[in-house]
Amino acid sequence: MEPYAVPQENGNRTDVRWMSFTNKKSNGILVVADSLLSMSAWPYTDKMIETAGHTNKLKDAGFLTLNIDLVQMGVGGNDSWSDVAQPLDQYQIPAKDYKYSFFIVPCKVAEGEVPDLVKKVRF
Repeated sequence: MEPYAVPQENGNRTDVRWMSFTNKKSNGILVVADSLLSMSAWPYTDKMIETAGHTNKLKDAGFLTLNIDLVQMGVGGNDSWSDVAQPLDQYQIPAKDYKYSFFIVPCKVAEGEVPDLVKKVRF
């Protein structure tokens, strides 16, 4: 998460094949994708981000909100006030049907063991 003055969706990572979350006892979940995906995780809910006026108003929800997307389009363009304010054509996502899949697997592994577990997940 970036501490922007006004809370907004952020922290997205692109070209992600897998992601894991574990606690101090090495219990957790493993997310394994069938292709390169975009993923992020926040200690807040979408609603908390939408309603907080400033980042310092965000309080930890006590759980993570996990976002798993095929791809995301940025909001930036050449400027914010003209016809070219939308992202340039090469950065837009065409409207069409998309498909992707992923597994969410409960796991108990040490940090160094995660890549071996990823290799065992088959589509």
